[in-house]
Amino acid sequence: MNNLPEYALILAAGKGSRMGSSTTHKVCFPVDGTPAILRALDVYRECGIRQNLVVVGTLAEQVIDTVGKAFPNTVFAYQPDANGTAGAIRAALNATPSMREDADIFIAAGDRLLEVSVVEQLFDLYNRERCDLVLLSLPTREGSGAGRICVDPAGNARAILEMADVRQRRCRRLFREAAAGGEAAVETLHQIALERFSSKPEKCAKAFPELWDRTGTLSAGEVQILYPEESLHFRLGELVLTPEEAESLPASNTSVYITKRKHLQYVLDHLDRNNAQQEEYLSDIVRLLSQRQEGAKIRCFVEQDQRKVLGFNDPKELLEVSEIIRLRTRRTLPTPDPEIFLPVEEYLRQVQAILGGDRELPLFRNLVDLYGEDPAIIAGHLQQYLPLLELAANSLAPGEPVAIVRSPGRVNVMGRHVDHQGGN
Repeated sequence: MNNLPEYALILAAGKGSRMGSSTTHKVCFPVDGTPAILRALDVYRECGIRQNLVVVGTLAEQVIDTVGKAFPNTVFAYQPDANGTAGAIRAALNATPSMREDADIFIAAGDRLLEVSVVEQLFDLYNRERCDLVLLSLPTREGSGAGRICVDPAGNARAILEMADVRQRRCRRLFREAAAGGEAAVETLHQIALERFSSKPEKCAKAFPELWDRTGTLSAGEVQILYPEESLHFRLGELVLTPEEAESLPASNTSVYITKRKHLQYVLDHLDRNNAQQEEYLSDIVRLLSQRQEGAKIRCFVEQDQRKVLGFNDPKELLEVSEIIRLRTRRTLPTPDPEIFLPVEEYLRQVQAILGGDRELPLFRNLVDLYGEDPAIIAGHLQQYLPLLELAANSLAPGEPVAIVRSPGRVNVMGRHVDHQGGN
């Protein structure tokens, strides 16, 4: 692999309110015994990234304490206001003014758990094709709230379409349909928004500010003025997508990116809040970079195996992720060598036979390799083995395979030689 990203920029400032805890940060919840953020950083370290930049906010001290002990190479940036992922990137860049403009940065959420092979493939694509931006995606699952990625015929990503904006456009069309008979009660339009956009009125007020404080009725003409035809679709250059076409796009965003600092700075300088959530979307990086320069290389890597790109939003999903990690990391014991692992009864039989003069058994040949051919010396060692074999025969189930291990040094219960310290 040629050029590795110099920085892993990890977003760990959000509240993670769906986890239901006010004392444990989302990224500090253990996944199969290890805090999620430490698992993530372990992968990035294994892939060769040497510098971590972690953005903290809610429960900042806990995150800093968790990460700082295991990764002393980490710089922390504080995001005082919970103003989204773009705000987190802005805090990170402000905290590192000496970072080179052309420095390559890997970006991911602190609870995003990737397999090493996925990260390495992202690095390879970024370097091999000299990309301006690479983003990781998964095949779209029905009902997923992840943003959909629009890719052009040349293989370049053109935009990430957030599902809130998809629902917003769908509601605008439904508003027009509700008023098609001549007029519509504003209360009816509010109900459509609460059912089809969000059950939380405050979110609907952000998505439909021109409607939310109104009362009475609106004529069809008034609704069409509020929501003209072009506001019902997504227009990306010559490409026009309906909300349904946007939702059915085959690749979904994971919010994992590789790009340069200068590209991030350009995006931050040109973001707006003209969207359903009135927030600065980091995901607008795709649209802004593709509009900035013709021929920008913005590639989307689709990982088909969802188990290699994990994340969680609530305790149930955390349990599911922990189980996947546990099964992934569990090691299968090797099959015992049948010439070494014998039933304890067979070892006892062979020892008794050798003491009786049998020189043809496999165990005797092994003992000759260790102790030489003097039968008296071999017999002396076998007399030492006998009590242990008899204890094993009385302690283990019949037929249990065992091995006799010759350990010429003193070893404690942790498997460490202690001769040099006078131990036993």
